[in-house]
Amino acid sequence: EPWIYANGPDVIAAGESKNSTSQIVGVLSIDYGATWTPAFNISQSIVDSWGPMVSISNGVFYVAWRSNPGGSQSQEYVSVNDNGSGWSAPVAIGYGGQDNEWPFTVVTSGSDAYVMWSFATGANNGEWNTAVAYSTDSGQTWTGPINLSTSASRAMPENDIAQGAAAINGRNSYYVWETPTGQIVLSTGSVGSSSSSASTESGGTSSSSQTIATRGATSSNNTSTSSSTITSINIIVPIVILGGVLAVIAAVMIRRRHPTV
Repeated sequence: EPWIYANGPDVIAAGESKNSTSQIVGVLSIDYGATWTPAFNISQSIVDSWGPMVSISNGVFYVAWRSNPGGSQSQEYVSVNDNGSGWSAPVAIGYGGQDNEWPFTVVTSGSDAYVMWSFATGANNGEWNTAVAYSTDSGQTWTGPINLSTSASRAMPENDIAQGAAAINGRNSYYVWETPTGQIVLSTGSVGSSSSSASTESGGTSSSSQTIATRGATSSNNTSTSSSTITSINIIVPIVILGGVLAVIAAVMIRRRHPTV
């Protein structure tokens, strides 16, 4: 399951070595692929590592992955490399003692980087929630895991297919994931706010909800964290409605291209 990412002259490719001692191995280039570093074990001493996701911003290379999949020993890790100077020690950013799923994505902008995934909780790990952790200093420190879900916006159970995604624009972050009830959840966040709030919407009704995300909620396994806050708005959109909107947009585009249709 290899992944590759390019930004200006910088390129990174990473994959997993498979089997019970699987490790995350990657190569990078800082000259448009003219030369490459030797393959390096990015996960270092973290064995049974899988599912790397990669990104680059301002010359900093990011890799996030999951270890020990399928149980309470599962953990989410991230490592960075500043302009080819060498890989940092892996930092645990997931929930300790929980089943942390494969990272959905790593998104970056300037010195900000976000890793998004889901994790199991509740009786017999029967409930899944969406989580994010991030850095505002080019990966030098990271927040603990932040739960984006509410009781009305759980995540889908673990699957090899990513069921969520994130994007970032300036200091604003955006998240989307699917719920077990067939809805799409949209969540937005901004860096630098001193408070946190949330609202949900479904079937034309809206109601206030619990606080979705507060930075600084750390796991017991974290070695380095930040302490700012994030404000997040959570909107639930039924897939049927979303699909209808996309169908209307498609129909309009067809008519514009083919007026006689």
